[in-house]
Amino acid sequence: DSQMQLQIDRALFRAAKETHDEVRIAKYGEALLAADPNDISLLEDTAKAMNSFGDPKLSAKALDYGKKFETLVRQDRQRPETDTANEDAKQQLEQSRRLGSALLIQADATGIPGNFKAAAGLARKSFEHFAQADAARSTGRWLAKLGDYDGAIPYYADACALADTAE
Repeated sequence: DSQMQLQIDRALFRAAKETHDEVRIAKYGEALLAADPNDISLLEDTAKAMNSFGDPKLSAKALDYGKKFETLVRQDRQRPETDTANEDAKQQLEQSRRLGSALLIQADATGIPGNFKAAAGLARKSFEHFAQADAARSTGRWLAKLGDYDGAIPYYADACALADTAE
């Protein structure tokens, strides 16, 4: 019966992702992570959804998931090289994207309860690992919360210039 429940939760999770339903992504993602705590894509999607509410309690969970996600991504970097340089490049790009995402999750989860300085540092690291609009926007957000508007402006400009990964 628990296998059937997992299949149902997995289907509901996929449907929630397709409709961008953050509440259900968080709910079903958490249920699925209880069964498989090392699923990298579940960790990423669930943590992002939890951060989207701006709730410090949920961001504490998102922070834990973000740290676990980072650990798994860093372990995955130890994988042997593939057969072709093209596959190696794709693998490295995906690992950089995931590491940037893990750091961004941690940045937002750290900033939501009010630790803006640490959040800005993590968001900046995220942007350095993988330059994406979300990371630039987050860096600008946390720098602005610190009152560093001059520091935030270039990141907001980058956020406008880069492709938005959320779409």
